[in-house]
Amino acid sequence: MPINRILGSLGFERAVVDRAVLKPLETFELPVASAADLVVMKAVAHRALETADIDAILRTFSELDVRAICTTVEGFARLLETPEVLEEFDHVVQRLRRRQH
Repeated sequence: MPINRILGSLGFERAVVDRAVLKPLETFELPVASAADLVVMKAVAHRALETADIDAILRTFSELDVRAICTTVEGFARLLETPEVLEEFDHVVQRLRRRQH
């Protein structure tokens, strides 16, 4: 099973590690990113597969603070000069809201 790991060089990455929850996995515990942090990382990665994952995470964890996630994604989009990252995230959220109504 492929596993992504974070080294924690950026402030956001350090915060992700700090917020991670330890999950038991056979003989050890594995720190797992929160659903909200995972959405941000997937949005910033900006790959086609990530869009479907973001949609699934937001549907599964309906209690997530989408506004806070959007603010973080917006910050990365500005920093990386990739407005399409925020645009795509907004499209995913809008599609999800249309399906819920």
